[in-house]
Amino acid sequence: METHQTLIENGLRERIILRVDDGFKSGFDDLMAATAGADEYGFGSIVMITTGCMMARICHTNNYTVGVASQREELRTCFPGVSGDLVNYFVYVAKEVRSIMAQLGYEKMVDIIRRTELLRQRQISLKKTQHSSQPYFIEYRPTKVEKH
Repeated sequence: METHQTLIENGLRERIILRVDDGFKSGFDDLMAATAGADEYGFGSIVMITTGCMMARICHTNNYTVGVASQREELRTCFPGVSGDLVNYFVYVAKEVRSIMAQLGYEKMVDIIRRTELLRQRQISLKKTQHSSQPYFIEYRPTKVEKH
């Protein structure tokens, strides 16, 4: 959100595509990024997990027994990934996005991109966020919002 606002303040927002990633796991995450200003969204770790990665964090050793990133043929044959699992995951994400947007009264993703006024700051006190300069925690309220 800060990046989006800074780009607007400096007259640069329309010159770039803002792509965000890190921690996306659901359609809700995707929608929050869109309303905060993101034009594109990256799903990383969750895609690896969906296809069978166990997040052992040893890819670089070429000894990962699941074989996701291995160059060793005997380990690659152990890879359990099925493309259908990944397709099912993204179908779930899309359905969740559509469901939430319908509850909010929107039909298209483009209608909520950069709509920061839809975000509400929650007044919560958590130890892990006490030093945050802008603690934007989204409060999800599925009510119809007036369209612009």
